[in-house]
Amino acid sequence: MQPGCRTCNLYQDVENPEAITLVEEWDSQAELDARLRSEEHRAVLAAIELEQEFPVLYFDTVTRRPSSGVPGHRHPRRHRNA
Repeated sequence: MQPGCRTCNLYQDVENPEAITLVEEWDSQAELDARLRSEEHRAVLAAIELEQEFPVLYFDTVTRRPSSGVPGHRHPRRHRNA
């Protein structure tokens, strides 16, 4: 694993064994960007280009919410019994 990569998991689709999903969790966008510019990443892309049929690639980004909750969201008011 690269510096800044918290987790890296490879999954194979049970219904389509040719479909795989790579899920990585990064400490920062800067560290992910460095990974995408690395020689190792270029080697993966080169291997993909050797395939007879070019695969469908998706890059999804999910941002972690602040631990204090959703920004701009207030806690619901508690009703007091009068």
